[in-house]
Amino acid sequence: MGKSTISANLALSFAQAGKKVLLVDADMRRPTQHGFFGYEEDNRGLSELLSRVEKKDDAVVRLARPNLYLLTSGCIPPNPSELMCSQSFKDYIKKWRGEYDIVFIDLPPGQVDVNVHPTKREVRFRNNAAVRSAVMKAVENALAPRTAFAAAGEAAAAQPLQPSAVHPAETAFRTAVSVRGRPAAAETTPAGPAPAESPAAPAPAPPTPSPVPMEFAVEPDASDTRPWQWFRFLAETESGYLLVETDAGVVTINPHAAHERIAFERLMRNFSSSDVLGASQALLIPETVKMNPPDFARVKNSLGTIRRMGFAIEEFGRDTFKIDAVPQLTGEMPPAAIISTIARDLADGGVRRGERWREELVAKSIARSFAGSSAKLTEDGATKMVEELCSCKMPYVCPRGKPVMIFTSTRELDRKFNRE
Repeated sequence: MGKSTISANLALSFAQAGKKVLLVDADMRRPTQHGFFGYEEDNRGLSELLSRVEKKDDAVVRLARPNLYLLTSGCIPPNPSELMCSQSFKDYIKKWRGEYDIVFIDLPPGQVDVNVHPTKREVRFRNNAAVRSAVMKAVENALAPRTAFAAAGEAAAAQPLQPSAVHPAETAFRTAVSVRGRPAAAETTPAGPAPAESPAAPAPAPPTPSPVPMEFAVEPDASDTRPWQWFRFLAETESGYLLVETDAGVVTINPHAAHERIAFERLMRNFSSSDVLGASQALLIPETVKMNPPDFARVKNSLGTIRRMGFAIEEFGRDTFKIDAVPQLTGEMPPAAIISTIARDLADGGVRRGERWREELVAKSIARSFAGSSAKLTEDGATKMVEELCSCKMPYVCPRGKPVMIFTSTRELDRKFNRE
């Protein structure tokens, strides 16, 4: 099943769900959408529309399926790339957004490599940064109205309500939803003057929970997102995984991904708490790294963030940097390789507003230096690492999205072993 078939099926599914859908066949070299819906290709399509030959109303075709509209590719033009990059196409996209609920654009597959994964579960874009920036911009635009609405709602909620202006049913509803985590009984108040309020009795203090026994306690300032109450380190497998028993089951931990998560959160925590980091270690022999001009420019624009992370780095000739010191939180990766990784991540990360994304990206690149570590952990070292992992805000995945742990509950173990 190709991308054109998926686009047609998605468009049809949304149209059947009641959405007004426009399907644009922008694959001008190999158009296929007209064949899926039994429509004969003619000289009225996207190429004629962008060339100002046809009017918009004549080019868009309403299909027999309800709520589904089709814009064919039209005649094969000599300059499809110029037409797709023209301002006219951008203007039409803006118009379609106002006229249709969903717009599908079937593009040529030249910008996507589908042979990365043997079962086609992953694809690789030619320009990852452009795709990432487009997706993030779309998400920000989609969430912006909701954020404004929430701010207006908070401002309205901050104003005191007059008792005479609130309907009894509304008061009952607000009382019912005011308690978080459990439903409250809705009590209606009869119309008329409110009775005099009697002083409320002080609420009894909640019972203090008894402490949970722990064999290895997490840090006192750990967040509420810790994955377990107690744990006990069992062993390290020959392949390098850690086996840990917890209060709810058995956990298998990838120490490389765990080190990445711990280093990333420690770097971000230190970065946020001070303007200058002193956690650096000087190199006995400074290293130099030569880059291509685009990567050199990206690293140069981010030198302030890189230095605050603990690097002592400066320009050293044309397209070359000299590294005198590195952060203490680095793995076995050479310093020059870490700077090269930062440059690649900056290229893939695109450009976003603010500086927070740059700080997180550099911290991720530094934390990745632990990915290839082959050092074996002692029992004390493994226990300390698991304790620190418990204190992380997101201990389940590393900064690159790979899983840190696999949890097997006691109930699942009993079920697999047929134990009652």
